Amino acid sequence: MKKWFWVLAGVAVLGSHVHGAMVSEGTREIAIGGTIDETEDLNLEVNAWTGRYISDFVEMGGGVDLDYMGGDTDSITLVASVFGQFDLIRRPTTYMPFAGARVGLGYADMFDETNTALELVGFGGIRYYLLDNLALSMQLDLKFATDDIYNGGDELEAFDWTLDVATRFYF
Repeated sequence: MKKWFWVLAGVAVLGSHVHGAMVSEGTREIAIGGTIDETEDLNLEVNAWTGRYISDFVEMGGGVDLDYMGGDTDSITLVASVFGQFDLIRRPTTYMPFAGARVGLGYADMFDETNTALELVGFGGIRYYLLDNLALSMQLDLKFATDDIYNGGDELEAFDWTLDVATRFYF
């Protein structure tokens, strides 16, 4: 975790001269990223989503998360969801904090058990604009599900937290 702190600190120092981008109503976004999770096994989670700003600083969209874990667990989790996101600063800035929520349908196949659940997620994070149409982001997700769909190491669980890192493209 310390390594990610130093990576973000380096980006903050090196890129502080970049002018802030302003997203406005009608701006579209495509984001591709991955997740840092606290599990011990080999874990590959890929996130992809798209959205549209329905007003200045308010975005709505949808996406998918695909999580594969190898090793002894050999599990797969797939979640499709819709989200709403709100930018917390109402002016152009290089660093844009944001918060939001998503709701989705999740499926997990692990430990000879298959579960499907409604997923509710609250998230918050920060975007760093490299250019007006390109940003790096990091966000903390707090995930709750109506059934056990998250890998807890030795068993499935109904709660999880992850740290998502993504590249976001705007057009």
